[in-house]
Amino acid sequence: MKKRTLPHLSGKGRFVCPVFFFLLLAALILPPCRAEQSVGGSSSDVHVTIPENYSEDYRYSFDVIFYDMLFTYRLDSISYNSETGETFVNSGVWLMEENPVTTVEIEVTNHSDTPIAAEVKTDLSDFIECGASVSEEGLNNTVLKAVSLDQDEYRAESGSRKISLGIYPDYASYKGAKQIYATVYVRPVDGLATNGRPFITSIGKD
Repeated sequence: MKKRTLPHLSGKGRFVCPVFFFLLLAALILPPCRAEQSVGGSSSDVHVTIPENYSEDYRYSFDVIFYDMLFTYRLDSISYNSETGETFVNSGVWLMEENPVTTVEIEVTNHSDTPIAAEVKTDLSDFIECGASVSEEGLNNTVLKAVSLDQDEYRAESGSRKISLGIYPDYASYKGAKQIYATVYVRPVDGLATNGRPFITSIGKD
């Protein structure tokens, strides 16, 4: 499994929408934007979108770490109900690049000198349609503190969205590739800056 990182992405601006809008695996419809460009690797499946209307000049920097979230299901055994004639998945495992996987994570690390809030929204329709239950936790408008410099030690706070895959899809629809699409929103929030002073943003307060 290849972990992918968008290293120290940064930008300037005051945004009515989130400061950065990440579309992983290019599936959702992007709103009108000032800039849209491929980032990291040679594929076009990662886009950074910066909304057009901004006025406040400030710089933010953070990493987004994720995997290529394309899955197939390896069916190991089935069960058969002779009374109803139904066939069920009895055992199997999801594979990512031929590697068994039960959970995946999307991680955001704040390298800014002010706090940010990060949120991940996912499209799990491929898994829902094949009857596989999926659970999620983490990075739900989570505040990540500003970088800390304690005796010259650099500390950047991270948060992650954990996605757990159900192991029993429907027998009739388990075949074929299944994909998870994720949108990561990042915005500045009030809090302590790296220099220990209060930081107050006007973004989103109009």
